[in-house]
Amino acid sequence: MTKRTMPDGHKAAVAAGRVDTAAVSGYLEALEAQRPERGRQVTPGRLEARRAEIDAQLAALADEPDMSAVEQAFIEHAASGHGRTDALGPY
Repeated sequence: MTKRTMPDGHKAAVAAGRVDTAAVSGYLEALEAQRPERGRQVTPGRLEARRAEIDAQLAALADEPDMSAVEQAFIEHAASGHGRTDALGPY
C-alpha cells in the first residue's frame, strides 16, 4: 500500500479553514457572552423602588408585638393554675 500525501495547495486550504473556523467561533462566543439576560432589565429606579418596599415591610414588622413576651405570659398564667376548669372533666 502506498502512502498518500496531501498536496501543498490542499494543506494550505485546510489551514486557512482552521483559521476561519477559529475566527467565526470566537465571534459567536463573543456574541453569546454579550447577550442580554431574560426578564426585566434592572434599573436604578426599580432597585430604589424595591428597596423602599422592603424598608416599609421591615418598619411594619417592627410595630408588631413581641410574641416571645406574650408566650411567656401565657405559660406563666397556665402554670399558676388560674382559670382551671376541673368541673368540666377530662377532654
